[in-house]
Amino acid sequence: DCSPGKSVLILVPYRQREQHLAGSAEATCTRFWQRQQHLLQQHCGWESSTATPRSKGQTDECGILESVRQLRRFDCVVFHDVDLLPTNPFVPYNCPAYPRHISVSIDKFGYSLPYKQLVGGVLAMPVRHFLKVNGYSNLFWGWGGEDDDMEARPNPRLARYRMIRHQARKEFLNERYRLDGLNSLSYSLVASESRPLYTHFLIDLGQPPRSSSFLLID
Repeated sequence: DCSPGKSVLILVPYRQREQHLAGSAEATCTRFWQRQQHLLQQHCGWESSTATPRSKGQTDECGILESVRQLRRFDCVVFHDVDLLPTNPFVPYNCPAYPRHISVSIDKFGYSLPYKQLVGGVLAMPVRHFLKVNGYSNLFWGWGGEDDDMEARPNPRLARYRMIRHQARKEFLNERYRLDGLNSLSYSLVASESRPLYTHFLIDLGQPPRSSSFLLID
């Protein structure tokens, strides 16, 4: 939906990669967003404060709740990996009617999806849909795995990305139903700061639970 006045929140969870965050914010907020000026956008970087394994799903949930609480209400949200830079100025950072996987064409994977269920990287959706499904699962700690059940693809030729090189991590390919989410989220907001091009939030998710119901991905 490209209606004037639509507001889009870009959430970028990261840890110890502030240089990548600055590059991502510059790419989406300057070179590419100039072609979509009918939209109101806000770029937010979310950082976990502890040295424990991160939970990307919970970090994204914190991003939604605190951005709405401190900034404004948003029509749509774009969940954006910190190491992805759009290379096409027509990448659709807009407000889709349904969840849409945007980063379907990444150079690291030969501009194709490694597996068809993959929707990680850059995922856009209406905020109301995110609330309807109770957000992401809080069961995943470590590296991803929480967002592989949504499938809405744009044209692969349109949404091409270049990946910032970094140390490779093991891939997690399983899917899991959402057993929990926003209504069971527990976190503390440590600090927030408005910076050039984006707003920075520092959060504390605590330690991963010692339970077989939770999955630690390394």
